[in-house]
Amino acid sequence: MRTFILLLTFTLLFASCGRKEKKSKVTLRLSSGALVNGVAQTAGLVVMGKHRMFDQSFTLDGNASDGMVIELEKGEWDFYAIGWEGTPALQAAGVTRFAGNVRCNFQTKLLEAPEEQISFSMNQANCMQKLPMPHDFYPHDPSISASIPTITIATCQDIVTLGTPTGGTECASGNSNFGLGRSFLVKTYFHIGPENGGGQPMGHMESHCLNPDVNSNLSLPLGDTLKDDGLPGFHIFSFTEAGCQGQFIEYKFNGLAAGPQHQEQDSNLTMIGGQAYLFLEHNSQTPTDNGGQQNFFFGSGKHGNGTSASLLGNHEERIIGIDNTGTVLTVPNTTATYFQPGDEVMWYVNECAGQGCTSGFKPGRFNFAHVKSNNGNNLVTLHGPIHQQTHYGPLSLPLNSHLSVAIPTTDYLSMQLVKVFNFENLDVNGDIYAYDYSQSLGKGGIKAFRVRNEMTVDATTIQRSIYATGAGRNNNAGVDMSGCGTGIPCLLMGGNNGVNATEKGGGILFISARTLKYSYDSGGGLFIKASGDTVTTGSQTAGGTLLAQFGEVVFNHLGTAMAANISSNQFHANGQINGGAGMWGGYAKFEYCVETDANVPGGSVPSPVTQSGGTGAVEVNPNPDYCGFY
Repeated sequence: MRTFILLLTFTLLFASCGRKEKKSKVTLRLSSGALVNGVAQTAGLVVMGKHRMFDQSFTLDGNASDGMVIELEKGEWDFYAIGWEGTPALQAAGVTRFAGNVRCNFQTKLLEAPEEQISFSMNQANCMQKLPMPHDFYPHDPSISASIPTITIATCQDIVTLGTPTGGTECASGNSNFGLGRSFLVKTYFHIGPENGGGQPMGHMESHCLNPDVNSNLSLPLGDTLKDDGLPGFHIFSFTEAGCQGQFIEYKFNGLAAGPQHQEQDSNLTMIGGQAYLFLEHNSQTPTDNGGQQNFFFGSGKHGNGTSASLLGNHEERIIGIDNTGTVLTVPNTTATYFQPGDEVMWYVNECAGQGCTSGFKPGRFNFAHVKSNNGNNLVTLHGPIHQQTHYGPLSLPLNSHLSVAIPTTDYLSMQLVKVFNFENLDVNGDIYAYDYSQSLGKGGIKAFRVRNEMTVDATTIQRSIYATGAGRNNNAGVDMSGCGTGIPCLLMGGNNGVNATEKGGGILFISARTLKYSYDSGGGLFIKASGDTVTTGSQTAGGTLLAQFGEVVFNHLGTAMAANISSNQFHANGQINGGAGMWGGYAKFEYCVETDANVPGGSVPSPVTQSGGTGAVEVNPNPDYCGFY
């Protein structure tokens, strides 16, 4: 058995530069063998130093610095060293850094003689010693029995919701607080020079790509000695896709116990049974360390793999109050739990009357937002103010008395909050539809979802439908069109001419997917519609709004006689007319980066249709903007 008192001698030789300045320098020459009784520190050796008075520090790779010479100010220095032995089994498994037995040393040295020598006597016990510093680089916790523990990294939608973890699974896959991190890298950076900028970069050391929610086999110092000391902390990169691919958030730690440097990032370091768990808050609104924002055009994948059944049911609620910050929305009692931390939502203005139409929240206006938290009853908190983050510029907040009043009445504003599912993949194995809009309840008529990867439709032998047909209004009362002029983003919900209240206009569909894979034969087909109800004599209904956005559309026709396509009768938002002049047709927009025919050449996306009477307009455009996300 290897004893923990085995020594590593890492020698630093100092020779005077012969200068007579007040702050004369010494030359540091590194000569080492990163060995413990002949055992190499193959998983990494980090050597650090910091002057106790002057703005100077260094962090070096002890395995790659032999023979290096640098100049240091004379005076009192703190020196640290930490090494990881690694094992053949870990190496074979790809765990090449920050792993295996850990050995540490800390010492203070006054550099003043013409020649100095420092030997680091490194062992596991040193990793547990309390340091004579305001902060600690090494872990101190009663549950840690030996040296530095291995660590598991996971991401949460909301750290506040996490509370105090008890088993390490509170943010695991399948939990409603499951964050967006799907893989991780850990890096530490080397430098020589001033700690507060202007230093010379000296490369970095990084881990293998880590999976979430499992023991990484990495042993990372947990304390916070490095806080404000200019010595290297660890940078953790949380990627939105497996294999350390896709978008990422960079968290810079001076010490894992101290939390990220960025004031709008959050983490929780917990010891459970001698095992370290680091929970990072990673949601769609988490800022990157350099101030950027993530972009989930096709969704974050928060809700995992879904089927048509995943979209059944009501996923919307009436907004009956907004606080003066614009971030806390009131919904009817107990319904706030529909909206979980990290969920994407759409706010939508249904209708208004009288003074309720004066705030700038006009019927048809909408925007997307993300949920920060809910109180388990009737309050939903968003990441940003609802009236500031809009397509229409800053808007004045509406009066709560207009939002909460019974509808219809003289002065009111009807708004709803719609959950926008973000799937990893979606199998359209049945119909997907919007539930009918209810004027008195102030909700319904909308279905919205995003698919981060593949939306698959097998319509070879049966028709598949995604529709909001007849899900709109049964009248046109409250439809103030003044807020939806030319060039203003709006999603109009169709109504009728009042002849037959059972016949409704078209609702609203919003679909966004990185890839649509559509297979069909003559016996099936995909129908995407937001049309008005079929009407009786003298009645008319207006079409709704349909927005479909794809990175790639892949047509796969299994027969031999037909080219794969979606015809104009399969994709539309038509109004319906039975006598008299027609109401407005709806609007259907189909955009994509690239279209591919898997089997038969000549397939096409929907053909444009000119608006005429109750016939809805279909606008089809290849959009290069989507290619950046595809």
